Amino acid sequence: MTDRPDAISQRVVGPPVAGPLWNRAALAPGLVLFLGLIGLAAFTAFVRLYVGELGMDGAQPIFLLYGGLVLVVRIVGARLPDALGPRRAGTGALSAGAAGMAVIAAWPSLLGLVIGTALFAVGMSLLFPALLILALSSAPDRERASVVGTFSSFFDLSQGIGALLLGGVAELAGYRGTFAVAAGLAVVGLVVLRGGVSRRDAPTAHRDPEALPA
Repeated sequence: MTDRPDAISQRVVGPPVAGPLWNRAALAPGLVLFLGLIGLAAFTAFVRLYVGELGMDGAQPIFLLYGGLVLVVRIVGARLPDALGPRRAGTGALSAGAAGMAVIAAWPSLLGLVIGTALFAVGMSLLFPALLILALSSAPDRERASVVGTFSSFFDLSQGIGALLLGGVAELAGYRGTFAVAAGLAVVGLVVLRGGVSRRDAPTAHRDPEALPA
């Protein structure tokens, strides 16, 4: 008597198991994402106000530059996190993002804003995919959904908490102060990535411990 297909499937890959609500494999990469994306909260919230100090009528060209560069880099550089390895790609992304915020903060001119925005856009376009690969490489395949859910929640936290944090900074130090703080937090994220996150550069295939040989 032959086994039913569903019985064979359960014997080979094991029964479905839900991952933890907060997956530990995603916490360190998620923290790095959180620190790196504070700059996005600063950019979206305060650039439209900051351009007034530079004598511009509106921020539409700056946001168009940002969005266009993110789109181009995501398409052209889609394989970079795999080719470089997630830690190297994440390091480059955080460095570009921090540099972009620092240029905007330190160079109060239209040219400084354009150059800073370009650097920042390149960094933001690669940060999420690089760190997501890093998070997934540290967890069993059957926990992928849990890893993605945990990791993605840090994006929402960065925008909510980041806006609150930077609103207070803007009151004390102005818009350029928010960009400077965002640059500093991205550097902290870089330190965490280089020193506190798994050093495996490539995703590792995990065998399910409950799986049986075919």
